[in-house]
Amino acid sequence: PIALGSFGTRGDRTTQAFIMLDADAHITSQYDKIKVVPLGEALPFEDLLGKFITRLSPIKDFLIAGDDRQTFTTPFGPVAIGICYESAFPELFRTQVQQGSEFIITTSNLDPYSTVLMAQHEAHDVMRAIENSRYLARATNTGYSGLITPHGVVTLRSNSQRFEVLIAEVFRIQSTTLYTKFGNWMMPVLVIVSAIGFIKTMRSRSIP
Repeated sequence: PIALGSFGTRGDRTTQAFIMLDADAHITSQYDKIKVVPLGEALPFEDLLGKFITRLSPIKDFLIAGDDRQTFTTPFGPVAIGICYESAFPELFRTQVQQGSEFIITTSNLDPYSTVLMAQHEAHDVMRAIENSRYLARATNTGYSGLITPHGVVTLRSNSQRFEVLIAEVFRIQSTTLYTKFGNWMMPVLVIVSAIGFIKTMRSRSIP
C-alpha cells in the first residue's frame, strides 16, 4: 500500500487530497484538505467574486474544502491526516483522534520555506503529537520529514533539500488525552479563577 499526496475530485470540483492506494492502485481512502489557503488555493466569497476574479487570474479552478468530519483508514488502522498549514489547527486533529485515529500523518510542501520556517512548521506537528498522545509521521518535499513521539521527541529528521529515506516503527495508540476530549478547557478555567481572584482583591481594598 502507498499513501500519496495528490489532487482529488468532488463532483466537478478539485480538492487537495491525501489518498491511500492498495496493491492494485485502487483508492481505498481519501482525505480532502479542509483548511484551504485563502487566495492561494481557494477564493473567499467565490459565489460573489468568482466570475470577476477568474477573468483576471490565470488559475482555471480554485480548490474546495473537504468535509470536517472525515475519516482516513489504512491497512494499519485509522489515521489522522493534516495537509500543509493544517498543522496549525489543533481542532482538526482532535476531531479525527476522537473518531478513533491511532496515529497521525502530515504532508507538506515546504519548498518556499527557509530552514527557520521549516522548523516552525515542525514545531506545530510536535504540539499536535503531544496534545493527542500520538506518534506523528511527517512527509515533506524539501524538509523536515521525520517521526515525532507522543512526548514530542523528534526521533528522526531528514536534512533540508536532500532526498532521504527514513525508516521507523510507529506504535498505534487508542487512549485519549484530556485535551483530545475537552480541548482548550484550561483557558476558560484560568480566566474564571483569575476573575474571582480579581473581584476578591478589589473587594478587600474597598473595605475600610
